[in-house]
Parts: sequence; structure tokens; C-alpha cells
Amino acid sequence: MGSSLKFIGTVLGGSTGLVAVVSGLCFGLMGIGGGIERGSGSMTGVFNRVEETGVIWKTKEATLALEGKSSSGDDTNAGSRRFSSDSHAEHGEDIDSLYVLLQKYQTEDRKVRVDYIKTLTKVTPWRGKTGYLIQGVTPIGD
Repeated sequence: MGSSLKFIGTVLGGSTGLVAVVSGLCFGLMGIGGGIERGSGSMTGVFNRVEETGVIWKTKEATLALEGKSSSGDDTNAGSRRFSSDSHAEHGEDIDSLYVLLQKYQTEDRKVRVDYIKTLTKVTPWRGKTGYLIQGVTPIGD
């Protein structure tokens, strides 16, 4: 295996060529897997972080403090989940309107249900930072 990589590196111009090939394969696999849905669902909680982030590619990210129930029926903290809003909007979602809603519900400390799709791999950097892509947000309660 090592001799094969050396041969490829030599053919492609030393270690620089090898780095280019490996990088291309990694980004290619991420791009392919990031476009394949492996599931969907919904989670309930309160947003504790909503931000637009990125140096080159601006993405809209959020963290949901999840709500759970204990065996006695009391509400309990069930951890958190990071979500991205898909900058490709392949499912017809309006990213800007969705981001405004996320900010509003965070400011109001409002309990919400987040509908999402899960991709096969983490999506490419220009789409978002996670493989959990928000499709919609619905407030719960009054």
C-alpha cells in the first residue's frame, strides 16, 4: 500500500501532488455523502445559540438544548444538538426567513420543535457545519 502511494506521489509531483489527491478525495466523498439523506426527524427544545459563521463561506448554525423526560415524568436536560440551515435550500426552505425565526425563538427563549434531515456525512463547508439540516421550526405552546 505504501509503495502505491509513493508511486502516485512521484507521478503527481511529489508530496504536493499526493496532498492534492488526498484532499480531492476527501472533499469529493464529503460532497457526495453530504447530498445523500439518511434520515429525518424532529427534536424539541430551546435554542441557546444562533449565529452566522464562517470566514469564506457564511453559514447559519444553531444549537438546540434538548428536552427530555425522566422516569418520573419531570422535564430534564437531554443534552444539545447542533444544526445547520442548508445554504443550498434543496428542499424549498427559505434560509433567510428561517434564520430570522431561529433568532426570534432564541431571544424569546421559546420551546420549539425542529424538523430536520440527516445527511450521510457532514456536508461541505459552504453548505453548513453539521449533517443535521433544519427544514422547519414550529413553536410549542402559546
